[in-house]
Formats: sequence, C-alpha cells, structure tokens
Amino acid sequence: MKIIHVIGHSKSGKTTLVTGLIRYFRSKELSVGSIKSIHREDYSVDKEGGNSFLHRKAGASPVCTITSQDIAFFFEPDLSFDSIVKIFESLNTKILIIEGMKESAKECVVCAKDIKDAEALAEGKKVILFSGVLSSVFEGDIKGIPVFHTKEQIDEIGRILQEHGQ
Repeated sequence: MKIIHVIGHSKSGKTTLVTGLIRYFRSKELSVGSIKSIHREDYSVDKEGGNSFLHRKAGASPVCTITSQDIAFFFEPDLSFDSIVKIFESLNTKILIIEGMKESAKECVVCAKDIKDAEALAEGKKVILFSGVLSSVFEGDIKGIPVFHTKEQIDEIGRILQEHGQ
C-alpha cells in the first residue's frame, strides 16, 4: 500500500489537493482510503448521548454504526497509527492519503499559503512537492523542490506521487 501524506496549515489547500488526488487515483481504478486529522479539542464525530456514544461509554471498542447512508467505526483515541494503517491494509487499500498530522509526517506533500509558510512546514521533512494556495501566487521551485498548481496539474501530481518510491 502506498501512503501519501499531505500537510499544511488551515485553508492552505490540503482538502482541495486530497480530493483531486482521490478522483485521480479512482480514475485509474485504484482503491483509495483516507485519513483526515481534525485538530479541535472538544470535537467528536460520535455525538454525546447517542446510542453509539452510550455503547462506547459502557466499554465497547470498536463500535460500528450502520445506516442507509454509511458505515462508521469508532475506536478509542489511543489506537496507534500503525494499527490504523493495518486496518486499511486489511481492506486491500492500494493508496492511503493522510490529510494533516504534520507532526508525524516524514516524507510528504506540503500545501502552503506562501513561500515562508512552505519553508517553515518543510523544515526537517523530506518534501516530494509543494502545492496548495501557494501555487496560485508562485511558480517555480522552492529549494529545488517543484511547486505544482493544485487544480491545473492534478494529473501530473498524481503520476509523480504514484511513481514516487517505487
């Protein structure tokens, strides 16, 4: 399974890039999974007082909810990242795209608002390419690493990421 890590600050173009990549890889008939990190202290998808919340509070883990629209699994927040990746592997996911979790990214795509933001985010990381809002105000390279336009060059970005590390 190929893991693609996309990092950047809020409103830097991460979700636009990630959804474009998902569409690109699906057009190549590859199975794509995603992880979206949400950094809000008191935020939970599982709503307090709901039945699945009560199941979890009683001690069940994981808890699965099934509706006519979707299926969701809830795990305790201490589930390791490696365990999460193994779940995707068990589902035969070919491409796993992680949006966020910039602290844990080693090799990644950086979405940035400007050059200063890009350089700060790239510090200590192996950056494959830059994109995001930056691409609408800057063309070229940053420290030898190319900047790609998120929407206009999504196929090229997808090809690079698919071939990267193989």
